[in-house]
Amino acid sequence: VSTDQENMLRITGSDNRYPEPLMTTALFMYDGFEDWYQWYGKFGEEETEFSAIDYCASMETVLVAEKDEEGKYKLAALRVVDKLVGMDQSAHQALKGQGKKARHRAMSPLEPMELTGVPTFDDIIKTTSVLSCGSENMKVLVTTVSGATKYLSISLKGASSLASDVVWEQEEALGFISSALILEDVSSPVDPEDTDEVSDITSFSARIQMQIKMLTGDNVGSKAPRTSGFGLSKIAVLLSQSMNKVFGVNTLEKGKIVWNLVLNQYASAHHLVHGTTSSASSVNGINGGSQTKDILILSTIPDGVGDYYFDGREKEDDEDKGRPRRIEWKCVDGTRGTVQSDGIVKNPSPVVQIIPLTAPHKHASGCHQVAMIIHEDDSITFFPNNESTMATAFDHLDRSKNGMYSHIIDKKTNTVRSMKIDANKKISKYPLAPFAIGKINFGSGEEIVSVAYPTRDEVIQSPCNILGDDSLLLKYINPHMAVVVTVTKVVPSGGLLSVLEAQEPGTIKKGQRTPLGVDLVAETQASEKTGTKEKPPNLFINVIDTVSAKVLYRASHKDASPVGHVPVLINENWVIYSYFNSKTRRTDIGVLTLHEGMIDNKGITPFASPDQVTEFSSMASDSKPVVLAKTFALHKVITALGVSATKSGISSRHIYAATKDDKIVAIDRRLLDPRRPSGELKETEKQEGLVRYYPMIPVSPQFSPTYNRTVHGIKSMTSTSTALESQSFLLAFGGADVFFTRVAPSKGFDLLPESFNRSLLLLVVIALLGVLVAVLAMSKKKVVTQGWS
Repeated sequence: VSTDQENMLRITGSDNRYPEPLMTTALFMYDGFEDWYQWYGKFGEEETEFSAIDYCASMETVLVAEKDEEGKYKLAALRVVDKLVGMDQSAHQALKGQGKKARHRAMSPLEPMELTGVPTFDDIIKTTSVLSCGSENMKVLVTTVSGATKYLSISLKGASSLASDVVWEQEEALGFISSALILEDVSSPVDPEDTDEVSDITSFSARIQMQIKMLTGDNVGSKAPRTSGFGLSKIAVLLSQSMNKVFGVNTLEKGKIVWNLVLNQYASAHHLVHGTTSSASSVNGINGGSQTKDILILSTIPDGVGDYYFDGREKEDDEDKGRPRRIEWKCVDGTRGTVQSDGIVKNPSPVVQIIPLTAPHKHASGCHQVAMIIHEDDSITFFPNNESTMATAFDHLDRSKNGMYSHIIDKKTNTVRSMKIDANKKISKYPLAPFAIGKINFGSGEEIVSVAYPTRDEVIQSPCNILGDDSLLLKYINPHMAVVVTVTKVVPSGGLLSVLEAQEPGTIKKGQRTPLGVDLVAETQASEKTGTKEKPPNLFINVIDTVSAKVLYRASHKDASPVGHVPVLINENWVIYSYFNSKTRRTDIGVLTLHEGMIDNKGITPFASPDQVTEFSSMASDSKPVVLAKTFALHKVITALGVSATKSGISSRHIYAATKDDKIVAIDRRLLDPRRPSGELKETEKQEGLVRYYPMIPVSPQFSPTYNRTVHGIKSMTSTSTALESQSFLLAFGGADVFFTRVAPSKGFDLLPESFNRSLLLLVVIALLGVLVAVLAMSKKKVVTQGWS
């Protein structure tokens, strides 16, 4: 209960008359004698949802939220016609004889007032608070359930009219971003869906055309042609799970919100779907260079909840009257926020995997982006739910040479299941179905805390490293690789040993090959039985193949501080992770590099070549890599890891670490190379550029992308490339701040500096042209003179 004004009470509570209890607010007035009367609203409503009503006594005005004919929410003003107090005893007794509603209406004679300039909201107004109330002006703070906040100044314009101005506004949901993706801005001269034109952005003809536009006056004084032409204009799509909202932010215009979309507030989870399964060539990354601007937003809605409005009206949908478990989907233009199509599909069982697919042509639903959903009962549904999407799925299936594979990571049972997607001949209702291939069981003593995958659009410039003696160290490139991080507080009773037993009947025989890390667990168990005090490992890094369900490598660490999340990333053939070491009281950074093998400096000649397999197969028995590992240290606690991404993968890679002191530090990946020697460098190692190994990684403030800024609560980072090889974008989010910046790991080797004297260059070019014209005229005159002589 809050006493906002004299003789007034605003009471907020829960109204359980609806299927889902609603938070409601009502105003009550003391009549000056012994009773409190409840106010009625504009059309006889007795309360408003949430706390979207307030009263300004000095202006005798009530502000209350209402919904207009277009489904938008806004404020309405009601004027108090008569004074509420001062009623004599006889009038009070006369009112007591009337009914409750008549008595309440008589005590709150409200008339609508004209309110101009009031903003509209896409979702329900949650709070309307009068912060200051004067005789001619009041300050009002309005917030919605999705975090949209506006501070309004409402002034008295006439006897029955008010004028509203927005003083400032803020989207609080930006402080709760859970996932993000970055798209090309379609305002650039090149259509991002045309991959041929995208690859030709920096061609000579394209540059000449941009220069002509600038010289002819088109977009004079604007940087848009230059920045757009070089892929520097991006749209960051940001999803807030807790606030049920998604944003489109223009990164070129200092974080301007281009569009926002309010999602279903009853959903238990939202998913952004973009891209496709795989590409024919690994040159363009796993995503295959997909440039579609369409994104699919999936919202899973549990049983027993639905779209209920304040007055109790249920959404008019015959199939939805029972309010079963369902999935609401929207196909959205990610650059403009236009909803191209949407729908609701019944959800047969919980969602366990989402497979993105890109349609080769416009569907009947008008969406390039489609998806297949695998459910807990192994059924598969399609979004959008139409025949075109099914045709796209079968087209992807036909084009996949070895079939389409997927996997499910179950954190409840600590298992990883791989499966093959194929035609379902048993149930016609579901044309596709998953068929089990393999399973990894981490045991009941371990818990999955983190999972990492390769970056979809990652470009690998070279499949090998050239060593100092001209030999080749081959990279292990596996697009199906994933890293599963598990932790345990006790020695696992089964762990990976039970996994191997489950995959092959019988026990592990003497001399049988097992993945690295298993023997460490076994030795720890043995040491415990013998009574030694050796501490068991409690952190495990599992590098797995999601197609064959094989454990490619397993590393274990002791003294890892118990945490709920371990930052980990995969970059090319590198696996980088971090954890806090409770024994040394510092952050350890573990680095794994995976290799296929080596080719010596005489292995490739005009007369000889090594016997190499040109096609990768996860099912091959010898597909396990050779792993090099080393641990480094940092004096700051790491909360998230990221890596720079460039167009062709030529620039140096920088690893970005978000620290607990709300900074981002950049680490040259060469400093994390596990091949750094511990002793004196050999001549070949110097030629390769290796430096001597020191555990502590030096951190310099001048290499920090955040400079002296504080970015609160970073939990995730993502990076994207531009059309310039030297430039990369970094987006950090997860806490109260969203940070976006442009970085250049190898500096701007393909850019002119900002201090370049363009005016002088223009004058020199004009002078040279003048000299050229004069010399041509002199030469022509000399030839004519010589001809006459």
